[in-house]
Amino acid sequence: MRPSDWVPTAIPVGRYCNATPLTGYRRADGTGGNPLYPASPADDFESRLADRLADLRTRFPAVTVGRYHVQMPYRAPDDDRLPDRYRLVPAPRRLTTTSITVATLPQTAIAAAALGFCFTGDRLPPLRERLRSRRFRGLVGNLGYYMTAALLGHKFPWSHARRYPRFPLPPLRSYIGFHLQRGADGTPEGGFLGALPAAVAVRRDGRVEILPRLRIPAYRVTLAGREFVVRAVNAPDAREEVLLFTPGLWTPEIAAHERDWQTYAPLLPLEGRVNLFIANAGDGERPVERVAAVWEGVCPLPPFGAVLSFDRRLLGRRAGDALVGRRVRVQPLGGTDFSPY
Repeated sequence: MRPSDWVPTAIPVGRYCNATPLTGYRRADGTGGNPLYPASPADDFESRLADRLADLRTRFPAVTVGRYHVQMPYRAPDDDRLPDRYRLVPAPRRLTTTSITVATLPQTAIAAAALGFCFTGDRLPPLRERLRSRRFRGLVGNLGYYMTAALLGHKFPWSHARRYPRFPLPPLRSYIGFHLQRGADGTPEGGFLGALPAAVAVRRDGRVEILPRLRIPAYRVTLAGREFVVRAVNAPDAREEVLLFTPGLWTPEIAAHERDWQTYAPLLPLEGRVNLFIANAGDGERPVERVAAVWEGVCPLPPFGAVLSFDRRLLGRRAGDALVGRRVRVQPLGGTDFSPY
C-alpha cells in the first residue's frame, strides 16, 4: 500500500496510550479496523516507551527487550525502486513502517505459564479488568486470532456470508486454530486440527515449547451422551458412517483455486448425509466446542471450525437440529504425544 491509500483520522485521548488527542490514519477506502498510530515528532510515544523499557530491564534483568522498526513492502510494486520485502530501519517513518517490541526471557526464568481464551460469549474483557483482582508479576501477550463480525458477515470478499449466502452462521467469536486442554478427568480434550499444524504448548513443568507440526490421525467425539471414533479425516472418498472435514482439507480442486482464495467457496459433496458444523465459543478461560449449525447434503467448508458429517441412517435432520448449541467433547487419538503438556 502507499501513503495515498490513507487519510487522516482523529484519535481521542486514551484510545491507545495517548494523553492528548492525535491525528492518526485510516484507510481511504473505508476498509480496516483500528486507526494507525502516527509516527509524529509532535508525539513522544517512542521516547516514553524507551523509558518504560529501560525501567523493565532494570526491574527484570532476565527479560531481553528490543524495539524494531520495519519498512513494509508494497503489495504490488509497479516501480523497481519501491521495496518489495521487509527491511529493518533505524526509526519510524510516516505510513511506511510498523514498529514492534519483542520481549524474550530464558526458560529458567519462567515460574509458571498459561494460555487462555478470554472471550465470554461475544465479550472480551479488557486486560485491566481481568487483572483487577489478581496479583500478577509477569508478561502478558496476545496470541492467535478469532472470528469477527466482519469475517462472518458481508464486509470483505472473503467474509463467510459473501462466499456462502445460502449457509448463514450465527454470530461466533470463535478462536481460529487448534486448542487443547486437560478435562476434569485429566485427559486431553479440545478442538479439531485445522489448516495450521503448529501450536504453542505449556509443559507440565512450566516450560513453553513450540510444536511445529502436530499429527492427529483420529478423534474420539462425545455428543449428547453418544461416543464416536472418527478416523476418516479430510477423506472425501471415504464411506464411513462418520466423516470429519476441517480447513486443512486439500484436494486437486482446492489447489486449482489457490490464487483466488479470497472469493473461492469450496462445497463438500455430501449427499445423503447430515452435517454438523462444530465451532467454539469462549467460556472466559478456554474455547468450548459446540454444534453451531446443521446442513443436509452439500455444505460449505468454512475457514474455521469443522464439519462432522453423519450418514443419514445414523443421524437424521430433525435429530441434528436438536443438537444445535450442544457441547461437543473432542479428544485426540494417536499421533502427537500430548502427555508432557
